[in-house]
Amino acid sequence: MVEDFIFRNERFQPTKVESEDHLEKLVLENSDTLFPHAHILDFKVKAWTEIGDSTLSDMCLVSHDCTEWWIIEVERSKSNSYVAGTIQPQIAKQQQADWTKVVDKAIKILTDEKGVPLEVAKRLRGKEPDFIILYDDHNDEIAEIADFH
Repeated sequence: MVEDFIFRNERFQPTKVESEDHLEKLVLENSDTLFPHAHILDFKVKAWTEIGDSTLSDMCLVSHDCTEWWIIEVERSKSNSYVAGTIQPQIAKQQQADWTKVVDKAIKILTDEKGVPLEVAKRLRGKEPDFIILYDDHNDEIAEIADFH
């Protein structure tokens, strides 16, 4: 097993991920290294599909110029039945949800917590996000879902 690794002159040690919350915390704590050209937001926001199904985001990523953004779903690698029965439907709902109705919450976080000027943050309005699935271990089924959606 690797004892540690170096990424952009910063040393990291392998960490056993205990839960989805733990993985989210690790990503947020290391966001400047992982995403140096974007803001990562703790973005627990509910959005709705056209047929009334709701979905909850874990985080979002916003480019520094606020011209692109991504909804991030954080998952632990689990059994194939969990991936097919829980993760895949959740990702499908997230893709179908209307995130433009909640973008003002991201704009508020960007201006209040990240110091982004309001006129820059407002560039997100009307833009549909892309999607990222972050997971803690190699999993072909999750990778396939990510490619499909």
